[in-house]
Amino acid sequence: MAESKKFKVGICGGGIGGLVCALAISQHSDIDVDIFESAKSFTEVGAGIGLWPRSWDILKKLGLEDALQQAAQQQLSDLEGNSSLNRSYKIPTSSVPTFNYRKSDQASGIDITTIYAKSGGLLSFYRPDFQNVLLQHLPSTCNLHVSKRIRSYFILESGRIELAFEDETTAIVDVLVGADGIKSAVRRTLLTQEAQNFRQRGSISRATEVQSSVDAIWSGIVAYRTVIPSDLLGKHYPNHPVLTQPTHYLGRNTHVISYPVAQGRLVNFAAFHARYDLDDTTFEGSWNSTVPKQELTDLFRGWEPSVRALVECASDPLKWAIHTVKPLNSYVSSTGAVALLGDAAHGMEPFQGVGAGNGIEDAYVLAAVLGHPKTRKENLNQMLSVYDEIRRPFATDIAYRSREAGKAFALHIENQEFDASKLQDLQQLMETVRERWEYCWNTTLNIDIDIDLKLAP
Repeated sequence: MAESKKFKVGICGGGIGGLVCALAISQHSDIDVDIFESAKSFTEVGAGIGLWPRSWDILKKLGLEDALQQAAQQQLSDLEGNSSLNRSYKIPTSSVPTFNYRKSDQASGIDITTIYAKSGGLLSFYRPDFQNVLLQHLPSTCNLHVSKRIRSYFILESGRIELAFEDETTAIVDVLVGADGIKSAVRRTLLTQEAQNFRQRGSISRATEVQSSVDAIWSGIVAYRTVIPSDLLGKHYPNHPVLTQPTHYLGRNTHVISYPVAQGRLVNFAAFHARYDLDDTTFEGSWNSTVPKQELTDLFRGWEPSVRALVECASDPLKWAIHTVKPLNSYVSSTGAVALLGDAAHGMEPFQGVGAGNGIEDAYVLAAVLGHPKTRKENLNQMLSVYDEIRRPFATDIAYRSREAGKAFALHIENQEFDASKLQDLQQLMETVRERWEYCWNTTLNIDIDIDLKLAP
């Protein structure tokens, strides 16, 4: 006899957060899961991502450890080697070097410091490989739908939710999860409905505040991203540091981060240029576009040779205007069982390397709430508020930390006593960065305890 289902969950967005959410929910056999992806197939732009021990612990709980190790920088059988490429997967209890920092906007760069992290440090992955592992581990009971870009949704009299897609089709679910990214249509509909509710109650100021958070805002920062074949970089600059050690090159309002991915075959390259005077203004043009390499080259004239070598090898860079989501008053709807996760909820600047990790944490917490023994179709709104209470304060704080880290990497310090030419000042700045970052490797997500505490009378 088929098992009775408690309810049906529809996840809009088949990126990392959406797939992890589906995988985690699928651990509960009494919940149906559908994923609606806007693209024609489940594909990811080729770039590197990093995960810290907090997120890695979740993936281990979901049974993905072995498969992800095979897809990562080094095969499991290589873990006993001495290469710094493989240190992440041994998860030592002692501190390990995570990033080297150099001041590089000069002909001869200088070492600032190396940040050490406990419990394994940063784990680096090639994004398409990572997503493939998630797709391969989804059970057959999880229904995948492509070319389904959500336009809006409607709460039915029954309390169920009707999804309206751009292709004029619809679907009905009991719970809607908006994992549809920084331009989230789910967030747009949720906040528009919330603002309308405030207007109907005569709270015009609250309505205006909520409505102002619908659209993402430009941070004043653009990134240039690509991946570089390791053999190409090695020929251009033998024994380049980033072939074996993640390195962050700092300069005034511009910086570069680079590290190996795809079992060392590729090097992830990301350069950032900040105009903080343009924060919260409108970015003109496409948020993502391929640009001539000359645009990137011009930013790094006069930098040290190791940076210029990276730039020289960075073909077809993708320019990305970094947008963020204003801090929301809630990640869940007050009417209807709708929740946001990942960039749809808290799109933030990427300077603590926690974008993917925060989406994974959101997904795991949300799945735990939905699968909790006390969660029923009749109390979905109440239970979703537990998800909001756990995740929103944390993510809001991390968004602030990430922005401050970005300013530090761009040497954009408002303290007039700071002198970027003094090594001591630079080292103190990086120590502040480390202190704000260490939660990534010193803390874990105690989700069962957190949920029970929120549900306690």
